[in-house]
Amino acid sequence: MPNLHVTDRQVMLYMTSRSRHQNQEAAAASAGFSARTARRIDNDARLPSQKKQPRTWRTRADPLTKVWPRVLGMLDIPGVMAVTIFEDLQDELGPDILPDSVRRTLERRIAKWRALHGADKEVFFPQRHDAGRQARSWINSTSSGSTTSPMSVRIKPRPASCSNSSPIDTNGTASPSPPIKPFQPGTRFSRTPP
Repeated sequence: MPNLHVTDRQVMLYMTSRSRHQNQEAAAASAGFSARTARRIDNDARLPSQKKQPRTWRTRADPLTKVWPRVLGMLDIPGVMAVTIFEDLQDELGPDILPDSVRRTLERRIAKWRALHGADKEVFFPQRHDAGRQARSWINSTSSGSTTSPMSVRIKPRPASCSNSSPIDTNGTASPSPPIKPFQPGTRFSRTPP
């Protein structure tokens, strides 16, 4: 079809049809483009996204060339926002030299400059605390003459508000847990009463 770009998906569909021994015209028709486009794809089998070159030229004149040195001077102020810089420059120079349509361009340019030349950001490593992976414990240091070792670690008992069937009793020692029923489909998994 004229004036429509061929997509990567269409090219992949065409190549799949050709690998299944369809002729060129039938494979092109199933992919949705002409036989001439199919011949072009056969000569250069790269996908359309691989052929497109990034643009290196400007499509219009840079609207910030006259004010950028002043912007760099204002960026030395800690915590200043791009909108504040824009409004200050627009108040100084007027909306004829710095129109409202340039505001987003200035924000992008400032964000890019801060990423390359601005102050370093604080490094933060989030920590995950999964329930049950760490126990509540304390180190008990006793004086001489005690029956325990000078440094011992004990598991902290549950608060009194917990039920009496807890696996850890008030002395900090583990008590045997009640037996567990085998799982049966259609029933809830529960412990047998003690």
